[in-house]
Parts: sequence; structure tokens; C-alpha cells
Amino acid sequence: MLTKLFCRLSCPDERSRMKNYQTASRKPTHLRMQRILPKITCLATFFSLLLLASGIAQAQINVLSNPGGETGDYTSWTVYNNAGYNFNVVTNVGSGAIIPPRTGNYCFFIYGDYNMATEYNGIYQKAPAHAGQIFTADGWVYQLGTDSFNNSGDGNNAFLEVTFLDINSATLARYRSASIVNGSTTDLWIDMSVTNQLDPNTYAAIGSVTNLVAPAGTVQVEYNLVFNLVNYGGGSTYWDDLSLLSYSPPPPYITNVAPNVILATNNNLTFNVVAQNGTITNIQLTVKSVTGLANPITNTVTYTSPSTNFTVVGLNTVTASVSYPLASNTTYTVTIQATDSNQDTALANAAFDTMSPVLVWEAEDFNYNSGQFLTTPANGGAGLYAGLVGTEGIDEHKIGGPTANGGGAFHFYRPTDAVSIQAANELPRQKYIDGIAAGNTNAIDEEVGYNSPGDWINWTRNFPAGDYNIYARLSTSGSGTMLNFGLVTGDPTSSSQSVTNLGIFSFTDDSFGTYKYVPLQDNFGNLVTVHLNGQQTLRSTVVGNPNISFFMLMPATGSPYPALLSSYPTGLHPFEPGTQLTFSIGPANGSVINSSAIGVTLNGQDMTSHLTITAGTANSWNASLPISSNAIYSAVINVTNTTELSSHFAINFDTFSQSNFMWEAEDFDFNGGQFIDNPVPTADNVLIVGQTPPLANGTLAGDSYYGLPGGGNQSTYGIDFTTQGKSDTAQEYYRFDDCGTEFSTDFIRQKFLDARTASGDQNITDFDVGWWNAGWWLNYTRTYPTGRFYVYGRLAGGAGAFSGTSLSIVTNGVGTSLQSSNVIGSFADPNAAGWATWHWVPMLDANNQMAVITLGGQATLKLTSGGNLNANYYMLVPAPATANFFSATVAINNQQPAVSFPTQNGFTYTLVYKNDLTDTGWSTVTSVPGDGSVKTLTDTTATGVAHRFYAVQAQ
Repeated sequence: MLTKLFCRLSCPDERSRMKNYQTASRKPTHLRMQRILPKITCLATFFSLLLLASGIAQAQINVLSNPGGETGDYTSWTVYNNAGYNFNVVTNVGSGAIIPPRTGNYCFFIYGDYNMATEYNGIYQKAPAHAGQIFTADGWVYQLGTDSFNNSGDGNNAFLEVTFLDINSATLARYRSASIVNGSTTDLWIDMSVTNQLDPNTYAAIGSVTNLVAPAGTVQVEYNLVFNLVNYGGGSTYWDDLSLLSYSPPPPYITNVAPNVILATNNNLTFNVVAQNGTITNIQLTVKSVTGLANPITNTVTYTSPSTNFTVVGLNTVTASVSYPLASNTTYTVTIQATDSNQDTALANAAFDTMSPVLVWEAEDFNYNSGQFLTTPANGGAGLYAGLVGTEGIDEHKIGGPTANGGGAFHFYRPTDAVSIQAANELPRQKYIDGIAAGNTNAIDEEVGYNSPGDWINWTRNFPAGDYNIYARLSTSGSGTMLNFGLVTGDPTSSSQSVTNLGIFSFTDDSFGTYKYVPLQDNFGNLVTVHLNGQQTLRSTVVGNPNISFFMLMPATGSPYPALLSSYPTGLHPFEPGTQLTFSIGPANGSVINSSAIGVTLNGQDMTSHLTITAGTANSWNASLPISSNAIYSAVINVTNTTELSSHFAINFDTFSQSNFMWEAEDFDFNGGQFIDNPVPTADNVLIVGQTPPLANGTLAGDSYYGLPGGGNQSTYGIDFTTQGKSDTAQEYYRFDDCGTEFSTDFIRQKFLDARTASGDQNITDFDVGWWNAGWWLNYTRTYPTGRFYVYGRLAGGAGAFSGTSLSIVTNGVGTSLQSSNVIGSFADPNAAGWATWHWVPMLDANNQMAVITLGGQATLKLTSGGNLNANYYMLVPAPATANFFSATVAINNQQPAVSFPTQNGFTYTLVYKNDLTDTGWSTVTSVPGDGSVKTLTDTTATGVAHRFYAVQAQ
């Protein structure tokens, strides 16, 4: 699968994850070639030259350029894996000769990186092709007897491969030559013909052919020279006179497309169309433009030659030149189609933008040496901070320290800095192309990757005075808030810094190799306007799992849509107790809003009629709605202004109190049923240097579970737990009890803040249990409060929906291996969204109703995993013995009675009726589970009934 394998190595567009590893942004191995050669290997990601041709057979044409390296370099070829030091061109002129080339003065020399267990190396070249086009392919290879595969016998092999690709670069057909292997002839040039046909997906041999015929859908043919390193094997190969012969007339092609970069400053799109057989007779250009980043306007137009705003020079000649005017601050996707006099067609797609930021700064160019910074040009410069080192706690903060980076993290640009900086799989920018051309070996587009939630970086700059919208260039695989962004208000050269929050960068993406412009917004989704003036310091703090390429300032633009100005609860974090949902709505830069155009739904129920709305300032409105304490809500606020522009704001929040009884998932029993009541957090988020296996730093204390086992306090397998972290290569940062534990990414509760103050350790943090396989259990003995309780788990899942994690109360045998227990309920999350995305998950009974547990005094609870989840902590919420007194209201909707009433968690509400009070019994209309919101039930059977009496029963 060399074609696909190459794309994964040089143009990676996805990342693999260790099981349950939540804290690091993943990236496959990057190529050091990107530090030596111009970044040409990923051109296919932003510009693909796709050609179609048809015609009658004619003389053979070698479609390969520079087939023997006679340019003295790799012109026309793309090299992959360790390029720049594993590939050399040798000559028979002078004392540097190793072998004489087969013809000419040069040949290609390819071998592997012998520090690798397995590795594919090679060069490849693509050419336009069309369905039915016939090719033959071969090449000449030479092995020195003193440096051949025969001498290592480790399985190294080399071969030629030809693949036919469709418009999406998917492989349609695959052909290979025989392989050079251990036992092959040496000290002789050997002709390798490509005659073996392989299944394009399984790579199984399916036949032998003489001609390579392009299948239906073909737009490109790829010729690939492959050196497969196996088991650190030795040996090398020399290649010369490579050929890919076509038996069809060559189609036209499209070349010199410009711009082909993001942040382009070009005034025109220009390109050339060249006929290889006849003349160019027609050119068609389809332009999709998206103007602006805020409130964008999309337009698609197709132009044909000649056409207004579409200048063509040289039509009906061999070469035609095209120019199309571009607008600034616009994203373009263009499709070019050209036809020659033989009716052969060339297609090309290009994507670029002409964004014109006031200032750009690269993510990797963060402060160094305790708040120092460099003055950068408007475009951010290229390679200005190479080799500089940030100071931990002042310029940067890396959760866990440098050793916490995931396997494969790179630091090429600032090699001794803890922050992982690596070559970005990003669309090109002109400054890097120019830098490479000028010989700047650091002019490589980099990204900050392997980001763990809680990591932060400072950037100090001399900002031009003005009001700006800030955009980050980010990629991820997932959704949600990726970065918190703030202004450092304390001294950026000291460790005592305060930060004012400016907003968040939140978006959805499906690939770490696909970057997007992400606006800085407030938590309601409004575009944030930031005023900057002179030397200031900005900070990003990681929340999700992003890769960060750069930031840019754009002149602030107002929104014509209604804006949510404030709310409480905000939904930014858990634990926002209160009895009212309050919010303010304003017109932003749009038209006025009438109070009657404000609506709200709560947990799916329309609650607009229960809103209290009062006038605010500046044409704004204030609204409030009653809610219950210790409940979970999903609110949607809908607003429409007088010009019919609408906004919808979703706020998911809870009204839980931090005074509710909670216990940490990692604080399970030890020493055969021993426990600690009211344990104090003493572990922090920095790993102990030199500790193997790694353990978080902190303070061992008698009132803390951190560091167990210690002093003989080892948990007993089969009595206290059955989790087996070490068998799954799990992290065990919190305690050496064979249970996977790691730094948690969840909201830091007050008890951790209090512990930081009391201990003087500002790094004290939260942990969670991961790598928790189905069937494994953990025991929690405590002195529990007395009463009836609902139980909520603070849980996360990264493998889709999870279920089956149960809570039991141990009824007999505590402290022994012979324990009996009763299951109380279980936890399931159908909306699990990531290993670091924490949800409140209620414990439900067998009927999917809120389960109630009765406690009082010392008891042992057992949590048994259903698999595919991480656990942070559990919380008890008082459950009422009976439903609170409530009143119901009745309205007529569409001639049908609708009864509204407040509900409580854990109770089922049933609407019943009598036609006359003298009737002996009540008839049921429908039932609904309570969730803390006001419910409305409609009696659809009452049409035509003269009168009815209604009641609502709670049980």
C-alpha cells in the first residue's frame, strides 16, 4: 500500500490514540526532510492537477520528468521519509563516485534509516492520465555486492509500483515489479518491469499483465520507487533510467496556478493552459467565493472564455494565459477546465484565501527567557524564535512537564523547550515559500501540538491600537471548546500573573490535518471584540485537543444578529446553584428586538409563557425563569429582531451545589477495606523527575489517598479492587495500586483550590480513573450522610455511547474476598463525546427512572465498570421522600386542554381526568418523568367534550 502509506507519512490527516489516553494531541511521525527541503510533499492537499485525455495511439512517450536524475537533484520527484539524508545522487565524475550510472552522469541512491524497525523510503512522481490510457513501466536497479540485502538477510526489499488514482486520489488499480530481496543478483544493472497486478485494497497478487491500462475514473497515474526497510536491515540500492511509457496522445495540462497559498496578497488568480497535442480551444472557470470570516457571504459563478472579469490571452494557440480578479478577505475554491482541439480535457482544482489580517503571530513563537519577546512583522515572520526556550510557569506551562508529552512528540524548532513544536500539515503560506527560496532553513510552518488540557502559552507583542476580532488557525478531531483565551494583566516576566478572560475558541473538525479559521467568541457564541494598544501579553489555555498553527487580528465587524449579552447560569462549568435562569438580550449592530420575539425552551418544553421580561439598557431586555436547585437543564433561547434575523443560544447547565457529598473515583479502599473520611487533595500535576514508573508530585499524608501503596498501605486485589492498570500499559500517576489514573481535565472544584491555598502548592490538581475495563470493580467505604439520595457520576467516554456501569452496596464480607452486594442502579451515557468530555450521568434503575439509594453511616459502595468510560467522581443529591406540593395551570391550545406543572427528578407525573366529579375513578391521559422543569401535557381526546376535570398525580 505504498501510495496510501506515503500519504499517511508525508501528508498526515489523522491521528491514532492510545486507549483511554485523553491528555495529548496526537500526531504521526513527522519528517525531518521538512527541515531541509522546501515543503513540497503536501501540495496535493491544496492544489491537485487533475487531467483527462482521450485520443488515438501514437509513439511511446515517457511521461516521467528527470527519469535518471540528470538534473543532479530530485527535480520533478517527491521524496518521502527521512529525505535529505537518506537520499543522494552520485556521479561517476570525480573521486566521490561509488558506481558508474547506467547512462548519463547521475543515478538515484536510496537506502533506509537503519535505526528503524520498519520503514518505507522512496521517490514518486505523478502524471495526468485518463480512462483507457495504456502504459508500460520499468526501471533499472543495481546493488553493490558489499552493501546488498544478501549481507543482512533481514527482509529488506525494493520494487517499483504504479497506481492509477481517481479525482480524490483514491487508488483504482495497483501494479508492481518483482522485488529485489535477499539472494538477488548483485554488481549488475537489472531491468525491473512492472507486470504484477495487485488488489488495490488487500495487495494480494491477482495476475500478470504486459500493459497497464487505466481503469474508469482515472485522472492520475503515480510511479513509485520503494525501498522497504525491515528489522533494522542493511543494504542499499541504485536506480537509473526509470520509465513510464504512454501509448496515447498527451492531454493538455494546467500550470502556474497562483495564488496557491492562504493569506495570499495577489490581486488576480492567474494560470496557464498548455496543449501537448493541438491548440487550446476552450477554458471554463468556476469560482466559489466566501467573503469575510464573520457573517460570510457565499457566491458561485461559472465563467467561459471570453467572459466579463475573465481575461484569456492565447485562445486557439498552444498556450493560453488566464487572469481573474480577486477580492480581499475572501476564501476561494476554483475549478478550472480546459479543452484542446482534439477534445482532450484538463481539470484542476485550487483552494486559497486572500485574508488580510492586521497582524499575524505564530503559535510556536511564544515568549522566552521569562517574558522576553521579539518584534515581529505584520505577517508574523518565519523562524524568528528558533532555539529559544520558554520558562516554565512564566512563559508557558506544560501539564506533567516535558515527560508528559505523548510518544512521538517533536521539538525540532525549539528543541529544548517542553512545548511540542512540529512541522504543520497546513496549507502553504508565501512567507515560508520565500524563506526557503532565500535559504532560511527555519522557514518551515510549525504547529504547537500534543496539547494537554491545562497547558498554557504567553505571547507578548507590540499590538497596533484598535478594536479587533481574533482568529486562531486550528485543527482537531472532535468538537467543543479547544482554547480559553485571555489577556495577562499581571507582570508577564514573573510567576505571579493574573489573566482576564477574553473568550473561547470553539469548533468542530474531523482531522488533525485540516485547519480552520476559528473566531474568538464569548460563551454564548457572539463574536468578541478585543481592544489592543501597544505592548500587551495574550495567553491561550488548552481545554480540548487542538493543534495550533497561528493567530491573527482582523478589524472588528459588528453583527446584525441579536446577541446574548449575559446569563446565569452560564453553562461554562458545573456547579452554578440558583433558583432563577436569568439572561439579557441585545440587538448588537442589528435592528431592535420586541419583547414578544423572545422565547425559551427548557429541557425540551416551551417555557416562554413563564418568562418575566423587563426592559434593560441600550434597547436590551432582561428575562428570568424559575428553576430548581440540584437539577440539570438544557435551555435554548430564541430571539428574532424586527428585520427577521434570528439567533438561537443553547445553554446547558446544572444547579448542583459543591456542598453535596462527593467521593473521588481514584480514592478507593486499601489494606482490605480501610478508608479515609474527608480525604484532602495533595497530588499535583507535575511528574516526579526520574520516577519509574511515573508518579505525580505531591505530599504523602495520612489524610490523603495519594501515593498509595506506601508504608504498607497497599490495596488488596479481590477485596478492595479488581482493576488491572499495568496490564494495559495504563498511566498510574496518582497511586501505585494497579489502577489507571491520570490528570483530569474536568472543572477544578473548590476543594482543590482550598488545598492549593492551604498547602502552598499551586499545582494540586484533580485525577480520574481510566483504562477501566468492563467487569473490573472498585470499593469505596465511607461514613456516608443519612438520607435518600440520587447518585450522579462525573463520567466521560471516548469510544461512543457507554452503559452497564453499576453501583452496588456491599451487604456482607467487607474486607474479605467473599463479598455479597445488591445492585442499586447503573450509569449510561448515550451522548458520550470524548475521553476528556465530562458529563453528569445519573444512576438509573431497571425502568430507566432515577434510582434512589438509602444511606446512613459507614457503608461500602462498589462501582463495577461496563467499559469504555473514565470516572472522575461521584455525587449524592438529596432525593425527596414524596413529591413537593405543586399547582397546575390549564390553557386551551388548538381547542385541546394543555396542563402545565413543575416536576422533580425521580418522580413520574401522570395527567388524569374525570368527565364529572361524581365519576368513581380517574382515567389516564399520559405520563412523563420529572426532571426539574415545567412540563406541559395535552389531552388530545377532549375534542368535542363539553367539560372535564383534571388532576396531576406524582409518584
